[in-house]
This record gives sequence, structure tokens and C-alpha cells, in this order.
Amino acid sequence: MMSKLMLTVLLLGVSVGSAAHNGHDHGGSEANKTVIYRQSVFKMMGWHFKAMGKMVQGRAEYDAEDFQRRAKLVHALTQMVAEGFTPNTQDADADTALKDEMWYQKNRFDGLVKELQEASSELAKLPATADKNELRKPLGRVARTCKQCHDRFRHPL
Repeated sequence: MMSKLMLTVLLLGVSVGSAAHNGHDHGGSEANKTVIYRQSVFKMMGWHFKAMGKMVQGRAEYDAEDFQRRAKLVHALTQMVAEGFTPNTQDADADTALKDEMWYQKNRFDGLVKELQEASSELAKLPATADKNELRKPLGRVARTCKQCHDRFRHPL
């Protein structure tokens, strides 16, 4: 199961990279491609996280296996986040909501990424038989970590 999951994430990453390369590459600079990569990783994380949130909140039917699959995908994607924040992207001309402060507080940012990885790992390790009420606290921890980073390092959209 895990090898299938990692293959899915890898294929998504290749697709994202291909789309960035063939589509809106803002002049084709490596910095801009990297910004597009990181934005794509976050969009994929958000896609799965929102679906999990709806299940836990009762706005969508709770499917424990689907929840666990999505939690594992989110965790795998958190392992890809740091690749999108290379120093050459500081001066990229691609549209981004990243605040300049991130570059001056990189250690704090890296700490929040590590917290996100740890929180998503805990969520992904929960059994597929978990009751949705057992998922609220670990899902909330992931959400709070995302919010901390957004509040500190992201311009409002």
C-alpha cells in the first residue's frame, strides 16, 4: 500500500513539474519553476486536507479508508515542501504570496515545516478504523501548524 502511495505522489510531482515546464513558466527561469512547484505542492495538500476536514466536520460522508489515504498523501507532500523554498526563488518574478520575512526568519520557517511534518505523520499513522471523533485533535494540530506559517509568512490572498 505504501509503495502505491509513494508512486502516486511521485507521479503527481512529475505531472506538476511537467505542467510548470510546459505551461505558465514565467519566462522559464529555474526560480520561477521552483515557485510553481511549491505552489503546486501546497495546492495538492490543500485539496486533500479540505476533504478530510469536511469528513470530520460532517459536511461530507466519513470514509475512514479514504481519510487515511488522504492523510498519508498530505504527509508525503509535506516532505516535498522544503524543495520549493530554495534561495534562488527569493528574487523570482512569479506571482507568490510569500512574505519576504521568511527569508530573514528561515530557521523559524524550517521549524514550522518540521512541525507540519511531525503533525501530519501522527495523523497518517492513525488506523483506518479510527472513529472520526478521534481524528479531530490530530487534524486540528496540522491545521494550526499551517495557520501559524500562513499568518507569519504568507500575504493574505
